[in-house]
Amino acid sequence: MEHLPKDLAIHLVEIHSYAREMRDYMLQIRDCLLVQHVVPQPSLRDQKLLDIEQVLRILRIGRSTYYRFVNAGKLVPRKIGERHCYYLEDLEEMIQESKRRGRI
Repeated sequence: MEHLPKDLAIHLVEIHSYAREMRDYMLQIRDCLLVQHVVPQPSLRDQKLLDIEQVLRILRIGRSTYYRFVNAGKLVPRKIGERHCYYLEDLEEMIQESKRRGRI
């Protein structure tokens, strides 16, 4: 980059950084989508990201309860675009906190 004008070199570095960030987002989206389409599904510990339907089954709650928990901050989704995804560890922490407080 020594022969490039300084402004152009700076822009190229910014573009490269942006491209790496976009690649990371795309990998996260891919992981979230793969979890939905894997048949048969691996054990919960082997999955990287869980979608809403899987969370509903694990927690044994309905969709309205799910959104009430999200709005109250009891469940904090990792958003990929408009999609809500969770790591299993996030749910386990929520369940342990509920047990600690005597809710379940």
